[in-house]
Amino acid sequence: MMLLKVMFSFIKVCMLSFGGGYSAIPLVANEIVDVQKWMTYAEYADLLALDELTPGPIMINCATFVGMKVAGLPGAFAATLGCCIPPAIFCFILDLVYRKYREVPAVAVILQAMKCMSLALVTTTVIQLGINILFPAGTVALASLDIFSLVLFVLAFIFVRKDIVNPILVLLGCGVLRLAGNLLFGF
Repeated sequence: MMLLKVMFSFIKVCMLSFGGGYSAIPLVANEIVDVQKWMTYAEYADLLALDELTPGPIMINCATFVGMKVAGLPGAFAATLGCCIPPAIFCFILDLVYRKYREVPAVAVILQAMKCMSLALVTTTVIQLGINILFPAGTVALASLDIFSLVLFVLAFIFVRKDIVNPILVLLGCGVLRLAGNLLFGF
């Protein structure tokens, strides 16, 4: 029964997510943290960090990690399958429709609206994760701001945005610096 619950949770998320894996992040968070209560936002933030280090599409990796945590290897398979079914069906149907109607002006308007929706979903998730990471005490106040995490964020943003360092190396570097900061200085 748990395997079906895991699979249908990801079918539901994937049926509602438009704009790629990053736009699905808040939907997954809502489903696994708020609705199913399979993990906390802190655990979900950890999962997203691991997702970024793992090769492959973020939604598939996320589904696999969540399924593994909830129901072991069969859960990982069920969640991954649930994550793949809706996009496969939608892509097939959309390809047929787009080939036939791509010249219709309303199609461009609909695509623009979907881009706006995706941006709103990603922005919402970034804000929620940022609050959880930068204010680990749960109180958004200057006194509870994790300065070290803020510095890591700003440096990582600059390095990635300016193409100074490969994003994988930035992720690994942030992890090493955070671990060193924690072990050596207690922050």
